[in-house]
Amino acid sequence: MMYTPPRLVWVMGPACAGKRTFSKKLVRKINNIVRLDKDILQNALCGDDRSSGVYDYYYREQSYDALWDLAIDNINDGRSALIHSPNIEFYRNDTIGYTKKKIQNVDVLFKLIYCIAPEEEIKRRMILRGYHRDKSKYETDKSWRNYVISEPQFNQPPLPHLMIDTSKNECDNIELALEFLE
Repeated sequence: MMYTPPRLVWVMGPACAGKRTFSKKLVRKINNIVRLDKDILQNALCGDDRSSGVYDYYYREQSYDALWDLAIDNINDGRSALIHSPNIEFYRNDTIGYTKKKIQNVDVLFKLIYCIAPEEEIKRRMILRGYHRDKSKYETDKSWRNYVISEPQFNQPPLPHLMIDTSKNECDNIELALEFLE
């Protein structure tokens, strides 16, 4: 499957909602698409440390800019692009305005896919993932509740989107996404 005009697909959701796994499986069904992974970029730049302030000061905005610039460069070459990243940026910056500005002169169809999973599943995946930066989120029941309450990433984005529950049937989810991208 190849799209004209190219698609700019943003897959987002809370940490451990299954964005990477879903994205990898989705792009296997689409021809002429590049997958851009914010975690790979961030880990290459600053490793697992995102709480020291260095990440926020030096890398957060620059890594998003780089991903969007790479996506648009590919789109201008006729390829669709899929970015997957946490949706926390919707609540820290004017992401809607930023997105519109980035794609205003680009022949592209923008699509947003929001990955979710039940809280218990997200917590289980987070523990299995074993990142140092996640440990304080789930150490105690109280820390988990505080994390869920305090993090806006458990809220859906304020744009039209397809919601995918990654704890549900994988094949059905991929089919839903492919229909949504048409």
